[in-house]
Amino acid sequence: MKKSNSITRKTPLKSSGQMRLESERELATWCEIQLAGCHGRAVHRHERKRRSQGGDGSRANTLDLCGFCHEHIHRHPSEAYGKGWLVEHWRDPAEVPCSLSPNVLIQDLLPGWVD
Repeated sequence: MKKSNSITRKTPLKSSGQMRLESERELATWCEIQLAGCHGRAVHRHERKRRSQGGDGSRANTLDLCGFCHEHIHRHPSEAYGKGWLVEHWRDPAEVPCSLSPNVLIQDLLPGWVD
């Protein structure tokens, strides 16, 4: 007989419609933190506060990153928490400052923005 373990989610699963709406925002053109070794082009959407901790796909909670910078964040969590690239589960990402590259322009962060 198979033993089953009961797992309870802290946050409810999102419907496919909710996931699609959150992912419709285009990625920024360039990586938003641009560490030394950055590949430049944003190809990953990183959530500062993980979904398992109550995070969502809002703009305040996401960074668009190249693969190198995204991997760096997860390999160096102390630095990432210190710079706001990761957010503790009890904090609101909209209220946690985040260090971005000075090379990233507001137009890159908000596709479709017009001067």
